[in-house]
Amino acid sequence: QTSNNDPSKFVDQTGFCHRVGANGAPTGVPVTASDCNAFTLAPGIVRSTVSPSVLTFSSTNVGASKGSQNVAEGFAELAVPLLKDLPFIEAFSANLAYRCAQYSTSGSANTWKVGLDYQPLDELRVRATMSRDFRAPTLYELFAGQSAGFAQFDDAIHSGQRLFLITLSGGNPTLKPEVGNTSTVGLVWTPSYLEGFTASLDYYTIRITNQISKISSTTENQLCESSGGTDPLCAFIVRPTPFADHTAASFPFNITTVPYNQASVSQTGFDLDMSYQFDMSRVIDVAAVVEQAELQGRLIERDRGAIGDADRIDVALLILRDPVRVRGARRV
Repeated sequence: QTSNNDPSKFVDQTGFCHRVGANGAPTGVPVTASDCNAFTLAPGIVRSTVSPSVLTFSSTNVGASKGSQNVAEGFAELAVPLLKDLPFIEAFSANLAYRCAQYSTSGSANTWKVGLDYQPLDELRVRATMSRDFRAPTLYELFAGQSAGFAQFDDAIHSGQRLFLITLSGGNPTLKPEVGNTSTVGLVWTPSYLEGFTASLDYYTIRITNQISKISSTTENQLCESSGGTDPLCAFIVRPTPFADHTAASFPFNITTVPYNQASVSQTGFDLDMSYQFDMSRVIDVAAVVEQAELQGRLIERDRGAIGDADRIDVALLILRDPVRVRGARRV
């Protein structure tokens, strides 16, 4: 057995096994170092613990990590009014944006956005955008130190064994940036007869290439097996024998999972949003609520200030005994 903090270091397991008879009961016969330290225990030798996780060398160990990156970037955004106050064109404008960034870890990135905003009527607005987006790998995804643990692994598809092994995980300094392309088109409705109400409906399509994700050790093993040992993921499964060996002796020494770039991810759908804002004084007498709250010892915040020729009173009530927060504004 080797240390899961440093697989190159040997850990003596002599004190964690014992000899049993044919009936499974301990015999009391002393065991030797070779009995307990063998990769596969000989008949009559069993582990002294039900789960290896109770052993000191089986706890999760997190390795040291170190990494840095430098980023230089510049951006520009421009709003361009195109048409206004024409029949069926209350307003028509374009929004343009561009950003250039240089990452010491991921190289250069050029992103942009083009948006159009068309308002044929006071109550209706049509909007559409297209953009190219970019996400560089995080420092954790790139440089996370190797973490190690000890867990049971089902290798039925290769060696037919289900045993404990060392599991490793960490960062991947070879990650590439994620690149996304997004398109949206939608409507925004603000009816004049229902003040404070707004509804919007947008159709969107998103496609991300080189998506960064981490798969499970089981999936990693399945992909390797289905490829016949040719998938690059097979390099993360360390076996004592060549891939062609499917005997019990081929059960892995350890398996590593790291983030990597998947092929692509696509998503389309609709986004519906509705909101309604109104003055609380239309529903309740704010002054009466404030007085009642003061009598009951609840928290009240007031901010009085002059706004033109009028005074504005903002009242916030936080009801301490109930999970309710009420905010109201009233201008007098």
